[in-house]
Amino acid sequence: MTNKKRAIVIFMAVAVVFVMFFSSFFVAENKEHNCTGEHCRICLQIENCKNALRELTFDFLTVCIEISAPVLILFTAFISYKIYIHITLVSLKVKLSN
Repeated sequence: MTNKKRAIVIFMAVAVVFVMFFSSFFVAENKEHNCTGEHCRICLQIENCKNALRELTFDFLTVCIEISAPVLILFTAFISYKIYIHITLVSLKVKLSN
């Protein structure tokens, strides 16, 4: 990965963390505000923050599942290979002398 791509990836990761942290902070800070009615700007922002957090959480879980699934498959294949290995006289190096 080139330095430019690495910088872009790091910037995007920092931006996602920034959005998640400050959205959570904004919702917690303004949860009991003086609502002005149907077109309250703070309620609209709180709803936008909740939607952003919901989407980012879903995306994070999807990435975790996509990463862990191949690892889990390889792990179970390795374990099952160890369990179902056939033990024979040749594998035990037993000498059959009469």
